[in-house]
Amino acid sequence: MLMATTADLDDDTLAGRLAGVAAGPVRQPFDAQSLDFLKALARDIRTDPVASVFPDLRAFGFWCRPAAMPGLKGHLDWGAPSDSVILPRGVVFHLPPANVPTLCAYGWVLSLLAGNRNIVRLPGRLAPSAQALLRLIERGLDDAPRLRDQQLFLSYDHDDAITSLLSAHCDVRVVWGGDATIARIRALPLPPLAAELCFADRFSMAAFRAGAVLGLADDALRRLAGRFRDDLFTFGQQACSSPHLAVWVGTADHCQAASARLYGAVAAIEGAGGQDAATMVARMSQITRAIIDHPVRALTSFGPHLVVLTLDGFADLRADPGDGGTLFEWHVADLQALVPHLRRKDQTLTHLGFSQDDLLRLAQGGFDRLVPVGQALAFDVLWDGQDLLRAFSRSVTLRYADERDDCDGR
Repeated sequence: MLMATTADLDDDTLAGRLAGVAAGPVRQPFDAQSLDFLKALARDIRTDPVASVFPDLRAFGFWCRPAAMPGLKGHLDWGAPSDSVILPRGVVFHLPPANVPTLCAYGWVLSLLAGNRNIVRLPGRLAPSAQALLRLIERGLDDAPRLRDQQLFLSYDHDDAITSLLSAHCDVRVVWGGDATIARIRALPLPPLAAELCFADRFSMAAFRAGAVLGLADDALRRLAGRFRDDLFTFGQQACSSPHLAVWVGTADHCQAASARLYGAVAAIEGAGGQDAATMVARMSQITRAIIDHPVRALTSFGPHLVVLTLDGFADLRADPGDGGTLFEWHVADLQALVPHLRRKDQTLTHLGFSQDDLLRLAQGGFDRLVPVGQALAFDVLWDGQDLLRAFSRSVTLRYADERDDCDGR
């Protein structure tokens, strides 16, 4: 059984499954089994009548398509010393977040490609897109039994005893979640040689040069609006890389005209947002708190799904950024006005209209990702400043003695 709940497995059965995963044979990074499985998975996502409906699954299928594999392998091999060999770390224990259903798959695939065996903790309730993806993963691994036996997807509610048991079998533990979740799991012991990667709460923004938006033709504006809509509304604005603050750069008149033009184009897209009543009620509560707590000088609704709160000055929104279609904006004359307000917690800046030098100054201030509008949610091997492929691998020094050398190695 690839995927199970703790209710399906008694203690002895779970112990046997863990022993099987931990004792699995070592695979080389980017071995044929993994590549064949991912090729089939990308095809199945594209052709499955259920999975292909979800934009996040289509994006995942495109990301793990065969044409992307040489680039990932080249990334892992780049810079490796000639007297070393890259091998998997062993067993990787993934604890992904519940708010971004497909995130567990990205980290798992990179670990799989690095040659690792994997344990993935799944939340008790799975979003429909996650259910569709896991169904295809299970079907694909049924055709690759040697690969399947090295994977365990286990669904359980928060339980430190189970997490401790799984942690005892791992060489790398990967924790995605809020700061409190990470603090709790970090307190659970790991084997002495195991490593841990933690991806905590982060905050993300967007930056637009007003003149660049005003200069767009109508067709280009619609394309930009579609990309910005994807950044905002995918995952209900709950992903750490979803923007919550838009910084508009230019004169006051240009910022006002450009922002209204873009937000209006976003609202005009059919199906933009798509929130239920509970989300909209929660959003109104968030907006009320924001007006009390922050220097909000204007509130503007662009259709039923996007509310923009204009700030008189920078406000630290990191503790309670809002979601579900709530966007703060700040108008400034120079992008560098943002630099004094940046913190290590800031993750992604999506941008339009700025030079490489402009962006480099912001990167030095705190961001880990500065990407064009539309790529906020595009997963990459580099995430939160960490190289996942390399973190899932170990470099082993391997030198051969010259036949002319004597036994002392001289």
